Amino acid sequence: MHGEPDRLCDEGVEQVIGRRRHPHRHPEPSNREAAIARLVTR
Repeated sequence: MHGEPDRLCDEGVEQVIGRRRHPHRHPEPSNREAAIARLVTR
């Protein structure tokens, strides 16, 4: 049970790193991040 959350976190981090490394492959996440930033700035 303790290893599952860590695995999910690692996968999420890998996905974020992959998107940052290949922004041309995922143009949408950039807009999504901007939207998230707006929500956070509230």
